[in-house]
Amino acid sequence: MKTKITLLLLLSVLISCTDKAALDQPIIHSIDIVKELDKADSLSLTNEFEVKKIIALKNPEELPIVEITKLFIHDGNIFTFDQTSSTLLAFDSTGTYQYSIGKIGEGEGEFIDLSDVALDKEKNVLFLFSNSSRALYTFTPEGAFLKKYKIPFYASSIALLPDSNLAFYINYNTSEANAMHNVLITDQSGNIKEKYMPYTSESTPSLDISGYVGENQAGALASTAFSDTIYQLSNAGISPKYVLKLGKFQYKNFEKKDVMAIMQDLPSHYFLKSRFVETANWLTFTIGHKGKESKFFYNPSINYSISDVQFNKYSSIHYLKQPLAIINNMFVSQFFSDYFIYMKEDREKILSQVKKEDSKLFELFSNSKDTNHPTLVFFSKKEK
Repeated sequence: MKTKITLLLLLSVLISCTDKAALDQPIIHSIDIVKELDKADSLSLTNEFEVKKIIALKNPEELPIVEITKLFIHDGNIFTFDQTSSTLLAFDSTGTYQYSIGKIGEGEGEFIDLSDVALDKEKNVLFLFSNSSRALYTFTPEGAFLKKYKIPFYASSIALLPDSNLAFYINYNTSEANAMHNVLITDQSGNIKEKYMPYTSESTPSLDISGYVGENQAGALASTAFSDTIYQLSNAGISPKYVLKLGKFQYKNFEKKDVMAIMQDLPSHYFLKSRFVETANWLTFTIGHKGKESKFFYNPSINYSISDVQFNKYSSIHYLKQPLAIINNMFVSQFFSDYFIYMKEDREKILSQVKKEDSKLFELFSNSKDTNHPTLVFFSKKEK
């Protein structure tokens, strides 16, 4: 009898350990990109999404916004980062300009340019990263300069990790410090703590169109240029989280090619572009394919995946850029006004379709003009 009880207890422990090991294994989500891009273009925006609000940003003429690269909301203010103009601006909830953080120059708290920004909400610190200066500049969210840290490597994007460390995507910018690794983890002063994602060729060109690190709830997501995998970075290390099924269209063996050869090859390949965004429920990203770009929206919890190729070619969704953020389950996109303005041949067909989709968007499209004052569109997945 004792032998039976011992065996049962042993079996119970083994099952418990097996269950725990299974729980500890990361879930890898697979997204069939080729299949999604082959679907018909029959949907209207209102089939899938609902526009919640539209905010026109009222930035000063001397601080133009060419294209918003990153957006976040903190203490009721909207912060917009524009990599092209190297500006980080704060607006209130109505889009009224409040102040700018830092500026181009050679004085204290000034920089040559900005490559990326991150916000530590717990410590109330903004990190402004300049690749040209190889420096991190810290500010308060109210715009007060705190300190400058020199760093010994080049990078193209940064993300904040839960323990207040920073993740840098190196983008094949080889230096002694990165030792041919594409992701570095540093403390908030830029001191290197971990190195991930090694590469083998020092001659691999650095291209900003693919490869990125971006924050999520567990830490940060990371993907190298033209990879089919998005990895989860956390205190526990690095593990694959999403696999994009690109099939025969995946771009391989580009490492020893020069920039011109890569750019000539790209129209015949599919690849994940930079600046993907993820929250607890959603991943949104852009795929380059056959000389075009398509936005994807993916929710693993409801087994939902859709791309903008599935929408009517005149739908308003084609004029909303890759979402900059997901806030309270709302996607936040910049209205691509320039693209619409120059579509003169199909303008009336576009307006006719947009009118069917949403009255607020129709007003936005109807009154659009060439401007450096961008408009934000907040929209969410429609409940069915």
